[in-house]
Amino acid sequence: MDNKLEQAVEREFQKVEKREWWQSKKPESQWEYDAYMDQPSEGLLLQERVTYRRRADGKIERESVTRTFYGDNDYQDSSSVKII
Repeated sequence: MDNKLEQAVEREFQKVEKREWWQSKKPESQWEYDAYMDQPSEGLLLQERVTYRRRADGKIERESVTRTFYGDNDYQDSSSVKII
């Protein structure tokens, strides 16, 4: 590799190590769902996150988190876990 390319690659690795490119702009919250769910905004009605995990016993677990928006700073979170 030429020196310029090596320097460019090294700069990109440094960005990844510093995590400059992905740091969240969301405010810190004690509510765990705020880490990945949106806050109320115009036109936002509902947001869902579904996660599938294989348990130690081999069964598959489906976790669903839903945030329903009702207006300015008004929303309700719900979650459920189902074995499938």
